[in-house]
Amino acid sequence: MKSFLSFHLMKLSLYFGLLIAFSLGLDYIVQNNASLHQLDSQGYEFFIHHFHNRLFDLLIYPFNFNFLNTPMPTYYLFLNGLFLLYLAVFKRTSLIWALVAIIIGSLITDLSSRVDSGILFRQRPFVSLPSNITPFGYQAWVHISSFPSGHVRETTLFSTIIYYFLPKLKVIMIIFILFISFSRVYIGAHFPTDVIAAILIGYFSARLALAFTDLIKTGVKNERHLSR
Repeated sequence: MKSFLSFHLMKLSLYFGLLIAFSLGLDYIVQNNASLHQLDSQGYEFFIHHFHNRLFDLLIYPFNFNFLNTPMPTYYLFLNGLFLLYLAVFKRTSLIWALVAIIIGSLITDLSSRVDSGILFRQRPFVSLPSNITPFGYQAWVHISSFPSGHVRETTLFSTIIYYFLPKLKVIMIIFILFISFSRVYIGAHFPTDVIAAILIGYFSARLALAFTDLIKTGVKNERHLSR
């Protein structure tokens, strides 16, 4: 059994390496392909000039403002908090494994982000293109790599884990991911390719986190079985 778990741990570690390579590869392509960069800039400016209205401003504001002044966007806390609270009340047996998946997924995306931004840095679109970004937003994000969108990556990560444990929420979570993706380009914080790549990276990070969680769960069950 130990050899079985070791084999799968090595396999998942390899997948993690491939995920980082995938992220770096996408980052390199979007920054060095002139045609793609031109389309990216045009898509960004289209969003900036054609979608702004009072309704969108009101809808997006709660997801763009860090009400609790925490290191992470406040809506992450509400999203995961409500999810874990629901499991604690209605699906208690899944609670610990959902929490493990969230922790592992967060570690995966954090390490991936550190490696990616440490090797390749992409300037934010508002530095060189028209923008509706606020002065606070400019100062907060100008020194953070634009690729990929952290908001979208983490939203996709958490949403994928949520609908894995609560399949009936899948459509709602997908709509939420698309809404956050739209909002990041809408406010001028990211290029379209930043959010598209973030969806892919967030999704694969979630699947990898869930696979690690299943491996841990298998190990725990086997330990309990052997101890009887």
